[in-house]
Formats: sequence, C-alpha cells, structure tokens
Amino acid sequence: MKLFDDIRTMARNRKTYAVGLLQSRAYRALKQQSALLLKEDGLTPIEWSMIGIIDDRTSSISASDIAHLLGVKAPLVSRMIKHLSASGWVKTAPSSDKRQRLLLLTPEGKKKLEKIEKHLHVGMRPLLHGVKPRDFLGYLHTLEVIEGNTKDMPPASFKAYLPD
Repeated sequence: MKLFDDIRTMARNRKTYAVGLLQSRAYRALKQQSALLLKEDGLTPIEWSMIGIIDDRTSSISASDIAHLLGVKAPLVSRMIKHLSASGWVKTAPSSDKRQRLLLLTPEGKKKLEKIEKHLHVGMRPLLHGVKPRDFLGYLHTLEVIEGNTKDMPPASFKAYLPD
C-alpha cells in the first residue's frame, strides 16, 4: 500500500541524530514538568515511582525489590522510605526474613496518591496538547516494547554506546 510505503520512507530518511535530539528534548520537558508538579507535593519523581510500585502491589513489597525495580541502590531506597514514612505515605510491616522490611501505603498515602494523580494529569496536559489519544497509546506501547527488548540484551551490549 502506498501509505505504508510513504511511512517507511519517512522513517528511513529520519537522521538518527535528529531523532535522538527530539527524544532528548521531549524527555527533558516531560521530566521537568513532572518534577515541578511533584515538588509542589513534596515529592521527587523517583519517590513518586516508588509510591506507584507499592500501590500496584496486591500485598506488601520489600525495599530490595523496590531498589531492583527502580534500578537504584538500596541506600537510596532507605532514604526514600524514611522520607515517605515521615510524610505519612508508607508504613513498614514485619517480614518472615528479619533482615527485610515490607512496605505498604498508608490509608492517608492512598488518598494523597489519588489527589496527586489528578494533579499530574491536569498539569501535564499542556505538553500533550494536540496529541491524539490513539497516538499517545501508541507511544506508550512503543516504550513498553523497547523496555521489554532491553531485558534480552546483556548489560555489556550497552557499553558500546558509552564514551571511553
């Protein structure tokens, strides 16, 4: 079909550096806007991700599992746990393994989560103006596929892209 041929040609003719710049600029804009909105609620984007991970669980989750899912070191998660506990977001529960702490959202944390979700949806709208819902869903699907593809790649395969 002519339409698909045109799309393939346009995609092939895009210069990789231009695509990289576009991706970087869009990522920075999204990250800065979300960080600004979350700061109003006393949170960082990584803390928000941690809260989301805890909320997505049907039961509690360990700090080490959160560190693994976030791709960060355990001391950072420990600092975030202290901050989120002091802010009323999370509470810890005992584990069968005495070395671990299990994390749960507090009832207050659940209420705050719903409020901030709405706040973020509204606050991110200006950046998504003109994006059709179908296109946005396609974007999310693309990110999921790319992220899924990285699971099959050994960590050493990324080293080719790092400066010496």
